Amino acid sequence: MSLSAEGVDVVLKEREPPPPREPGFLPRFLSIEAPGMRLSALSLTLVNGQRLEAASARAALDMTRSRVRLTNLVVEDPAGHLEGDLTLRAASL
Repeated sequence: MSLSAEGVDVVLKEREPPPPREPGFLPRFLSIEAPGMRLSALSLTLVNGQRLEAASARAALDMTRSRVRLTNLVVEDPAGHLEGDLTLRAASL
């Protein structure tokens, strides 16, 4: 399965602490695999207002309740080029 999107804008906001429960990205019964993920015109605005942008990104995505994994990640922009793998794990603080 592949996934593509153009004009992806993510804004991080401060929020109230969540109710006590096991942290996770998805419901237990759901997982997402997209070995051909391609995104373009990306931006990320941090809680402090700082904005990060990139022209494009591609990777293989594997997402479960407890993990988001991007393998063969390539982020490209006129300002630079990044390659690598990224894994995020849901955890309580």
